[in-house]
Amino acid sequence: METDAKFELLIQRMDEAEASRLESKAKRLEAEAKRIETEQKNREDLLSVKAAIESWLPEAERKIEGLQGAVGRLQLKVERLEDGKEQEEDREVESHVGWIVAEFNIGRCLF
Repeated sequence: METDAKFELLIQRMDEAEASRLESKAKRLEAEAKRIETEQKNREDLLSVKAAIESWLPEAERKIEGLQGAVGRLQLKVERLEDGKEQEEDREVESHVGWIVAEFNIGRCLF
């Protein structure tokens, strides 16, 4: 009889171990299903973001081209202003040099 009780206990423990193993397997499968679902959602979100960015890209490129044109025009204006300022400074130098030469000539005439 004691042997029967031991067999019953052994069978009970084997059943519990099998139930525990099946429960663990079910939990792993559930976790794997959630992981796959999460990956799929992440993939869909990334594709959505990619599509949004790709839809904005042509407009951004147009704006960049517009900015490049504006910068180019501003650069030309700055260069023209710089050239004009240099020419004005050259005229001022020539004027001063002319005045100095004239003063020098007047001084030479006096002596």
